[in-house]
Amino acid sequence: MKKINILFLMSLIALSSCDSMLDKDPQDTFTNTNFWTSESNISGYANAFYEEFTGYGNGGGSGLFYYKTLSDDQVGNSFANWPYLNVPASDGSWKSDWEEIRRACIMLEHIPGIAAMDEATKNHWIGVARMMRAWEYYHLVRMFGDVPWVEKSLNITDDGVLYAKCEDRDLIMDKVLEDINFACTHMIASKGSKTTFSQDMAQAIKAEICLYEGTFRKYRKAEDKQKAPDMEGAKKYLKEAKTACQAIMSKTSYKLNGSY
Repeated sequence: MKKINILFLMSLIALSSCDSMLDKDPQDTFTNTNFWTSESNISGYANAFYEEFTGYGNGGGSGLFYYKTLSDDQVGNSFANWPYLNVPASDGSWKSDWEEIRRACIMLEHIPGIAAMDEATKNHWIGVARMMRAWEYYHLVRMFGDVPWVEKSLNITDDGVLYAKCEDRDLIMDKVLEDINFACTHMIASKGSKTTFSQDMAQAIKAEICLYEGTFRKYRKAEDKQKAPDMEGAKKYLKEAKTACQAIMSKTSYKLNGSY
């Protein structure tokens, strides 16, 4: 009888230990539980955003600022002649921008809970995520006009958000400005690096976004099935563009013999 009881207890212990072992997260892969724990992991995750900046071409090649001989026209090749009035079902620009917005939203959802990071470091990476969300929305609005505004990482079950109605493009751009202003305030300075996320990068992105939006609101025409010009909005965005440029130009490293 004693032997039977001992065997029964040993079986219970074995079963309980197996359950606890099966309940553990995989030790050789990242999960949401063990990944969002350190700045190095966040940095590695955010590195994917660098793919959004295609760089400079070489005269015959491509790039966001590809070279045009003896010309100051440095507009990106993909935006030289935008043909769409409606969103094409298979357009890669529509798909890829939403992928990066989801990546940014995932960062925004997880960074606040990382105990190993101080508030300043958290705010820097939150700034990176909001900067990139602003950058992607800027592209979407520039190409398609009214679009949905999404503030969460979408899953296939989020029916109410996946097919949400489009919001007014002016409201979207005001939210873009909120995002990029947060980034300009909270991201760390470049510290001499020209290849990492920094406050200077946020200011440069802000300058481009606000210059575009300010001129767009000033010169759009109601007869072209657009809104009437918004002079107050134009002034606001152009002032923000000027502020961003001045913030960069005031840095000692960007000065040349005391002048610009």
